Amino acid sequence: MECDERGQQPQQMADWFLSKVRMPHSFYYVREIGHEYLNGNVNTTIYLESGFQNQYRDLLLDRANFEGKISLSQYFKLFDFQVDDLLRKLYK
Repeated sequence: MECDERGQQPQQMADWFLSKVRMPHSFYYVREIGHEYLNGNVNTTIYLESGFQNQYRDLLLDRANFEGKISLSQYFKLFDFQVDDLLRKLYK
């Protein structure tokens, strides 16, 4: 099948929508990208987080989760500053 000038096949379509109500901040970074193939369509979901990424914190959080020192349910119940304090105690 031939591609157009953008390299896309003619039957491909992309819908982008962002909700101002749900996104009140000015700066975001990509937290995760998910792909799903359903009924002949590929759906791509991009998860955004507000602010600026702290990769060091993210790596420590992944490490704590991997080592079983903090669970995802515990992570979601805590405020960010509480998670930061817990990571500081675990990895000082």
